[in-house]
Amino acid sequence: MLKFFFNLLILLITLYFTPISLADTEWQTLSNGLDYTNVTVNSAGGKIHAFRVNLNDYKISLVRAKDYGSSSDNIINLALDAKGLIAINGGFFDPFHNELGLRIQDGQLLNPLRPISWWGVFYILNSTHPYISSQQTFSLNPSINFAVQSGPRLVVDGSIPPLKDSYASRSALGIDKENRVIIAITENIAMTPNAFAAILQAPAEKDGLACYNALNLDGGSSSQLYAHINQFNLMIPSFSNIADAIVVSLKKK
Repeated sequence: MLKFFFNLLILLITLYFTPISLADTEWQTLSNGLDYTNVTVNSAGGKIHAFRVNLNDYKISLVRAKDYGSSSDNIINLALDAKGLIAINGGFFDPFHNELGLRIQDGQLLNPLRPISWWGVFYILNSTHPYISSQQTFSLNPSINFAVQSGPRLVVDGSIPPLKDSYASRSALGIDKENRVIIAITENIAMTPNAFAAILQAPAEKDGLACYNALNLDGGSSSQLYAHINQFNLMIPSFSNIADAIVVSLKKK
């Protein structure tokens, strides 16, 4: 009997962590310039949810809990405070919820660059041009509207760099070849950076999200997402509060 339960446990673990064959990735248009898809990762219900954002129509901003009178908060409150359509957890922070690494919002430097070699920087130039660079090659520029530092980089110019294997909930920012921003998060599955990167990098016809570059955000218990676009709703909560969130909102024209 003990052997039976042991074998059952091994089977459940295998189902939870093992990817399955997926269908071609198809995107659903939620609003002009904003699309959604989800990728089934295993037979136990694990998924990656993803949004594709055109910066000609939408703005990406940083929302900090401290700006609303608290050291930390959950993704739902931060999204509602900022009146955002989509919100995902931001970069790293210390045990006191002080942000770690570069933060730029509306051209203002909120937190300095941190000299950690395996971290990268996601940033937006002139409101419409997203980039991901290494920490070593990044330089401040007055045309940068938004920036967040995190890591590691999961996809670099179409290739997956060497990554360590550790299982956790994952979230990321990516950029495709059309300069659209990809926002991705796992649900009901712990993944290694390599497995997560493989789906981020793969083209749609190979079950992926077609990211040419991608940056890992603060994962684990920090991974959380809120989305409310017209009739579409999605919430991936967490028991942990976070210091800041990356928020998508409609540009004022």
